[in-house]
Amino acid sequence: MPMIDFLFIARRTGKHGVIEIYPKLIIKHSKDLMIRGGDFYAIWLEERGLWSTDEQDALQLIDRELDNYAEEHKVLAYHFITEEEITITNIVYHASMLKARNPSVETVYAIDNYPGLRNDCKASMYRSTIENCAIFKNILEIQGVQIY
Repeated sequence: MPMIDFLFIARRTGKHGVIEIYPKLIIKHSKDLMIRGGDFYAIWLEERGLWSTDEQDALQLIDRELDNYAEEHKVLAYHFITEEEITITNIVYHASMLKARNPSVETVYAIDNYPGLRNDCKASMYRSTIENCAIFKNILEIQGVQIY
């Protein structure tokens, strides 16, 4: 959930298939951003409880939103269930255990095994660039089933 109300983080595929994230401004009345004459005027800094007219503060806040987005899209853990163990009860149990061990997890997916799944998952977990994380999340959203 974004801290600021005047942007959301968008994704696009750039050159050479690299996934990029970028801030996309939302044109609306904002409680966090003041525009005067079409230019930046001030930004609300919640942690300081004040308005800042320093553009650097705005850039730092937007950078923090990008960092938070990248952090939220990491794979934290996984559990492999053998073919003999697959039941709905078992899948839900292991999903709830993953969430219990990792309280910050918001979403748990179940996905069928396929050649390369292990490498895709490892790339997301251990070489956690936003590109690897976004690719694996996309795989989960398309091929997987959301459990939580």
